[in-house]
Amino acid sequence: WGLLKDADMEGALGKLGAGENLTTPEMQARFELAKAGLVFLIKDGARQYPAALDRFKKVIGANPGLRLTRQETNQFGELLLAAQDYPTALKVYGDLLANAAPYDQVARGDGYYGLGATALGQGNMAQAKEDFSNLRELPGGGLWHPHILEADYGVALADEQSSQPADNETARQL
Repeated sequence: WGLLKDADMEGALGKLGAGENLTTPEMQARFELAKAGLVFLIKDGARQYPAALDRFKKVIGANPGLRLTRQETNQFGELLLAAQDYPTALKVYGDLLANAAPYDQVARGDGYYGLGATALGQGNMAQAKEDFSNLRELPGGGLWHPHILEADYGVALADEQSSQPADNETARQL
């Protein structure tokens, strides 16, 4: 098991992608999305977000019938948030939430987080608070979600900026 370094990544993935298992367009598209998603795993991956977002958009544009997995949707949404493409992020996370099964708490949590982060980025504090609160109302208070601290921060920020004394008190407790 040799370690794969960032500089070797593209070559190694190119060899993997040339395999005979990726003969269908859907598998080729998913492989390209997986390569784009590596920016979340590699050191200093955030510097490569614009290129990853571009790859996501190209693959989705070339495969309009491709239905993204929850993980692909969440990665695409996070890249859109980083690029401040809020209208597209709103659609991506709204679709994720609309298509999530009622029992799929992870997808629902990702959808609520994404909608809240989008609203926060747009300066819509009331909507951000509502979406982040929905995440916090999932089973276990949403404590299992990787973005629960950002959700708590969003609720506290919205409450702090509110003119309601009860909201200000909630902000101090968070």
